[in-house]
Amino acid sequence: MTQKENQNLNTEKQDILTNQDKKVINNFIRDFGRLIILWILNKKRLYGNAIINKINNFYPDKNRKITGSSRIYPMLHDLEDNGLIEGTWENRGRQRIKYYEITDKGREEILRVKKIFNYCLDDELKNFMKDFWSN
Repeated sequence: MTQKENQNLNTEKQDILTNQDKKVINNFIRDFGRLIILWILNKKRLYGNAIINKINNFYPDKNRKITGSSRIYPMLHDLEDNGLIEGTWENRGRQRIKYYEITDKGREEILRVKKIFNYCLDDELKNFMKDFWSN
C-alpha cells in the first residue's frame, strides 16, 4: 500500500468515528494504560517514546495524539516501582535511553487479569464477545 493510499484509509477511518467513538478510545487508553503498556512490553523491549508512539498508533486519527510523556512516564515509573517492568539505561551515541522490559511478575499480572476476565464473564457474555469480535 502506498503512503497516499494509507493516508486516504486513515482519513476514511477518521470520518467514520463520531466524537463519542473518540471518547471511548481515549477512556480505554487512559483506564487500561498500565495493562496496555504491559501488553506492549510483553511483545518487545522498548524505550518510553516508542511506547508512546505505539499507543498513539492505536488511535485512527493520526493527526492527533491521544497520549504523551506526561501520562505514560508516571505509569512506567509506577509499573517499575511495583516490579512489573524493569528499566535499563543504555548509551546510543551521546544519548542515554532507558529501555523497559516486562518482568516475570509483569507476565503473571497479565495472566491474572486474563483469569479475572475469564472468571467474571459468564458464558453468554463470552459467546457474545467471540461473535462480536469475529466479524
